[in-house]
Amino acid sequence: MAHKTMAAPVGTCRYRRWGRVAVLDPPPSVDTAGFTPRDGVSWRMSETDTGTDDRLETMRPNPAWSADAYDDVVESLSEDGLVFRVWGGDWCVDCRGQLPDFGAALDAAGVPDERVHHYPVEKEADGSKTGPRVEEYGIELIPTVVVERDGEEVGRFVEEERVPIAVSLADRLSE
Repeated sequence: MAHKTMAAPVGTCRYRRWGRVAVLDPPPSVDTAGFTPRDGVSWRMSETDTGTDDRLETMRPNPAWSADAYDDVVESLSEDGLVFRVWGGDWCVDCRGQLPDFGAALDAAGVPDERVHHYPVEKEADGSKTGPRVEEYGIELIPTVVVERDGEEVGRFVEEERVPIAVSLADRLSE
């Protein structure tokens, strides 16, 4: 698949996600009034955005994941009103290994897309993570998944746990 190449204004950067080119941080000298993002171009999300505009490719459901083997997990994740906030990076080995199964579990549980917020994270030279709402939620390792009910955190999975994301969160939700 050929990617559309666009010239980025000075002071911005470009990256590719799902075959799109996104231009980030237009400098103040660039007049964006009346600009409507199209053809796969979008401006960076603010800290208050939900993260749904920029989906993590690693959250695409693993077609080999078996919901039948995790009936109780699927039932726990399907609870009405739960919101799932997922921090990860498509560049991250741990995310590529863990998030597709979690995506499949959410899919099997029938969790609507509007209740699953994706927050793409980048790794800085010093190892710290940057991205939407990273500081607000204290994200240090990825993948990290936070589950909220009525705006309150009720569960958190962090990269280092020894069980799959869906199992870990279902256990916390049943406590």
